[in-house]
Amino acid sequence: MSELAELKDRTCIVGIGETAYTRGTKKSALELALEASISAIEDAGIKPEDIDAVILPGGAGGGGTAGDFIANLGLQDLHYTASLQEMGGAMSVSTVECAVTALATGIAHYALIPLCSRFYSGRRARQMNSDPGTGLQSAGTIRDY
Repeated sequence: MSELAELKDRTCIVGIGETAYTRGTKKSALELALEASISAIEDAGIKPEDIDAVILPGGAGGGGTAGDFIANLGLQDLHYTASLQEMGGAMSVSTVECAVTALATGIAHYALIPLCSRFYSGRRARQMNSDPGTGLQSAGTIRDY
């Protein structure tokens, strides 16, 4: 039997949360991650104190450090945390795999994977080019011509 088959039916996703999809939000990535996480916890029908594992993709999903996220959510009795480095398209799969491992081995009972981005609200490389000291030299894009 393969290792993946041994994990089948031993874990599941029980809650999902999201924020409104907007451009130009004044909320920080940390605020967005917290808002979506609270929504996911409510969707799962559990309480924040039930969470005993946190897997942070690329920091806090673009919202600060793992410590910032955990403290702001008020989590105090964690048995497992992981802060994965940016892996591009593999990030979402890697975070779920990490959570499954913590859950299937009995290290944790409820894992939270907060992920957020401010792609359309954050600064772009072209905008940073105008900031002194960044050292960035961006080329023009089609729409600049």
